[in-house]
Amino acid sequence: MKLSLNWIKDYVKIPDDLELSRIAYDLTMSMAEVEGVTELARKFDNMVVGVVKEILPHPNADKLVITRVDVGAAEPVQIVTGATNLTEGDYIPVALAGANLAGGLKIKKGKIRGEVSDGMLCSIEELGASRAEYPEAPEDGIYVFTEPQPLGADARPILELLDDVIEFETTANV
Repeated sequence: MKLSLNWIKDYVKIPDDLELSRIAYDLTMSMAEVEGVTELARKFDNMVVGVVKEILPHPNADKLVITRVDVGAAEPVQIVTGATNLTEGDYIPVALAGANLAGGLKIKKGKIRGEVSDGMLCSIEELGASRAEYPEAPEDGIYVFTEPQPLGADARPILELLDDVIEFETTANV
């Protein structure tokens, strides 16, 4: 059985600076064996909300496009993507250069087929979540927020990914 640490904190007072491993140990000693923990909140950073302002064909690649994305900065960022589900005006999670994503992927500014790319547009899986948790997420493509969001805001709390999950062993009541 998996439980959100934020949900547990609704019922039990837990200090914010207490290590997740210590919380798991204390719960094992007082309640049920903890089988595992998933640190969602620590999996990624530098993830902001952006809005697609422009989608242009890539001059050197048929299956790529160049997007200009407003992330609340002075100038839009340019990001090259192969995503086919985007339209101008879509609000999306953007991993800016320097971001760390789920699975240890570090985003760097670079060139893709000769065009500058200042980050990455993210699918729900790249954020460390699943389509089961976000059924509105496209099966193959970039996650698009269902409502407009504040540009440049941290995307993690909006996606409710500032949480940790504790998995307990469930035993039969005999």
